[in-house]
Amino acid sequence: MTIPSAPTPAPDIPTGVAFVAYTDEGRIDGHGNMPQEMFYFCRNERGHNILMGHGRSETHYIEFVGEARAPVLRIRPQLAQGFDKTEIAVREAATLPDVPAATVSFEGPMKGTHRHPGGDLVVGWTLPGTYTVRIEAFPYLPAEFKLTVGDAT
Repeated sequence: MTIPSAPTPAPDIPTGVAFVAYTDEGRIDGHGNMPQEMFYFCRNERGHNILMGHGRSETHYIEFVGEARAPVLRIRPQLAQGFDKTEIAVREAATLPDVPAATVSFEGPMKGTHRHPGGDLVVGWTLPGTYTVRIEAFPYLPAEFKLTVGDAT
């Protein structure tokens, strides 16, 4: 009778390091895990924009700090302010102060997209209804606001 031998243990597989890949603008465009040696090879020898850490494009970005522009993984902030009013009359304005450069889109009875250069964002409509205003101002998280435009009569 043959006694079965003990199973061969699995080889040690390095768990590696978590990393994020990023663009020159600081947007996260990849994430994962790789052996530490491969990470250093890709970063130092190949010049890839990668940084150790856990992050995703939906929640993080890369800030370039100091004269050396050292990459630092940061959590994407929220826009702190809201519109000065959420109910307005037709042809009345609502203002969102100090918005960084952003893409602003709106949907409701009228739809559109606007490239905002930065500063106070002033909106208003000629048709009554409920409008959803979406602001994408990287590195801020996308923000969405609902505005109700009433009939002027």
